[in-house]
Amino acid sequence: MTIKLNTITTFLFFLQFIFGQNQSLSNEGLQVASEMYSPDIDGAYYFKVNLWGHIETPGVYTIASDDDLATLFSVAGGPKEGANLKQIKLYRKIPDKNGKISYTINLHQFIKSGDRSNFIALNPDDTVIIPQKKMSLLYGKIKLVDTFLSLLVLFFQVQLMLNN
Repeated sequence: MTIKLNTITTFLFFLQFIFGQNQSLSNEGLQVASEMYSPDIDGAYYFKVNLWGHIETPGVYTIASDDDLATLFSVAGGPKEGANLKQIKLYRKIPDKNGKISYTINLHQFIKSGDRSNFIALNPDDTVIIPQKKMSLLYGKIKLVDTFLSLLVLFFQVQLMLNN
């Protein structure tokens, strides 16, 4: 009896797995695949967004459908010093209704006024890339060379002390 019950349970689980893979939910034109999350009590859908570049904690983040770039950046710890917030890139996995797959975003107006009206809505599997300013990158390289030269000077001073 136990073996028969286990077999039936396994079979039902298998059927649910097979047929459950093809289910999808729709929220005003937003296609939500089965690997995404279902809506919460307020009706917000959750999906994953990739965050790369000059930010404290890059990675994959699960956000609500009503979250915006400021929320995403805040969850990731904010942009690092030297981030170029005038040249943020957003790439879509699937083109939007206008057929557009990439955007350049300037957050300067938001930083000055807090106005979020120009924010682009995030979609599932979007990739947001925050570049580093050229001067910040150059400064980082100079600091690396400076550290190397300091270590080289220290090495020669130790050599001189040992030879005396």
